[in-house]
Amino acid sequence: MRDAQLAYRQYRPGFDEPDFKFTMTDDQATAVFDSTKFKRIDDRKYYLRLIVSEPLTFTMPHVYSQSGRYPIKFELSNEFDQDESITRTNFVSVQSTISKMRLTVKPPNAAVAKKVDIVVQLSKGSNIQLEWDFGDGNQTTEHIARKSLSLSLSLSF
Repeated sequence: MRDAQLAYRQYRPGFDEPDFKFTMTDDQATAVFDSTKFKRIDDRKYYLRLIVSEPLTFTMPHVYSQSGRYPIKFELSNEFDQDESITRTNFVSVQSTISKMRLTVKPPNAAVAKKVDIVVQLSKGSNIQLEWDFGDGNQTTEHIARKSLSLSLSLSF
């Protein structure tokens, strides 16, 4: 690729129209979002100016600070035909990572046919699937949590 430029500038109120007004349709509901429902971090736009003569792959890294489902929008336009822009949208699902997981077994030594308590404690995470494997060939999927949580589960057998 030759003659490519990447530029950044601050959002100019009154000049630029924010891109975060949209209608989102989900499996369960339709909701309309506008700028009053978003916490402003940085209003920014990235402008690309390039000549493409072969297939192009472009990556724009971004870091989200909270769990959620976020819309992604990319718009291409040509300075000679401003009315014929190409817009693509998609969504990204951002989840909290699991932290401070603790697994305890009480008592640590047990006789055959006696009760053993297995306790899992999590202090952070979202969209978690717990799969129990008892080491004796028995496995089971226990729980799926969809939101960020603190969790303490116990299982006796």
